[in-house]
Amino acid sequence: GNKGLFGRISSAFSNFTGNKELTEQDIRPILKTLSDAMVDKNVAKEVADEISMSVMKSLIGEKTQSFTSVDQTVQTALLEAIEKILTPKSNIEILKEALSAK
Repeated sequence: GNKGLFGRISSAFSNFTGNKELTEQDIRPILKTLSDAMVDKNVAKEVADEISMSVMKSLIGEKTQSFTSVDQTVQTALLEAIEKILTPKSNIEILKEALSAK
């Protein structure tokens, strides 16, 4: 079937039970699906990887409440990651990065 991005992610999460602490092993395969789905939608691989890593960092150690909240947890983490990446950095941050890149 041609599921949407979140549909693919929720089905990947469907084997979790409530109150399970998420580990990198739990999250990595889901993020692979997520990253592939983003690349399918013409998101640059580097950007997809950056978003995935950000989502992973925010989810490790989270506890699942129910399937719905796992879904919401992933969606929230994903949206926060995208927002963080897409929000322009301040000039000072850009300057610092430029200087440290040399």
